[in-house]
Amino acid sequence: MATPTGKRAKRLFVDEMHEIYMSHPQRVNVWKSVVEAISQLNLQIMYLSATHPPHLHGALLKNGSISSPIRVLRASTNRPELGYFVFPFDVTGGKPSLRRRAISLVAALKKTLREGDRILVFFSSTSDADAFAWDTKCAVYHSQLGNGQMNFNLDQWDTGEQVVMAASPAAALGVDRRQVRYVLDVEPQYGLALAVQEFGRGGRDGQPAYCITLYNNHIHYITPNRKLDLDCLQSLQDYKFNMTVCRRKFLLEVMDGKALATTCLKTPGSNLCDVCNPDGEVFQLMKAALDEEPKKPAGGYPGHHGPVGALCAPLNIAQTRAPGLAHAPTSSTAIPMKASAVPPAKPPAAVTPHAHGHGSEDDFDGFSLTSSMERAMDQVTHDYFEKVSPFLSSSH
Repeated sequence: MATPTGKRAKRLFVDEMHEIYMSHPQRVNVWKSVVEAISQLNLQIMYLSATHPPHLHGALLKNGSISSPIRVLRASTNRPELGYFVFPFDVTGGKPSLRRRAISLVAALKKTLREGDRILVFFSSTSDADAFAWDTKCAVYHSQLGNGQMNFNLDQWDTGEQVVMAASPAAALGVDRRQVRYVLDVEPQYGLALAVQEFGRGGRDGQPAYCITLYNNHIHYITPNRKLDLDCLQSLQDYKFNMTVCRRKFLLEVMDGKALATTCLKTPGSNLCDVCNPDGEVFQLMKAALDEEPKKPAGGYPGHHGPVGALCAPLNIAQTRAPGLAHAPTSSTAIPMKASAVPPAKPPAAVTPHAHGHGSEDDFDGFSLTSSMERAMDQVTHDYFEKVSPFLSSSH
């Protein structure tokens, strides 16, 4: 194997190595094939990840079929600029009710933004992201839209045409923008490892950013055995219901191990979490916004039966698009939407917990839990293995 300049390669770097054991079972087998192929190369292999919990090291070795002598180098993933906040709600109206809380909070947070600042709102399904975008007239990002539509929405976000973007977990991988000031995670469902990746979108300019979790207090996940909990689903539940332990310390204990865990108060220049600073100005602003009775958006979301696309593609039927939604100008590269893309339907029903399983990203009206990385794989990731596998198999 050689570098682009013709020099013999000495090292091979494999990023996001946690996908070896967190990805969909079908992709786990692909990862095994890739690891087996590169292990036959006469190279030093460096596996990299910022979300590889120590207690899952055995899963990495087993699922990745890694048997060669290895050396583990671990540094703290503590990011002092990030502050963590959790808000539980006794929601009786299901997902639409919790979504209205998020709308109220985002409206309040928008008033605090400086020039260039952005807000990113994560939902566990494409339908929930579309519903929020419909109600707030913001941009939306998820893998069901297609690359052209996603790129248009990112451009709207980057240029400031939209300062808020709703997203599925697809945005947790590869969407790196410097001035994301607030990251909201509305009823996260795929485990703490993915939630940490979503939180990590904030504060990449080194300035204080705020990672906010909203959840329904009545939902308790049915979790697998803790030793087999590859997505850290039990840890996510513990994080949400914890109201006494510093949230920074809680996250670091799971993601880095107890030896590297520290609290906000012991981290120089730390953006304090809600446990360490319950009287903080930003926390009180959030609390006041969420304490108000949310208003039901006028018109309501018409339902989701496939990608809405109203935020990023021209519609043939103007009546299916609410006024003010961002849409691309008609061009040869735009993807026209069919009139049936947004048919009338009832809003999503209230959810009930189910056992951990595997399903479709937009099948979450039934709340079928799936592997975290299955949700986060966008089209680029889908294409990756098709391109790299033949190269690896022919390079040794």
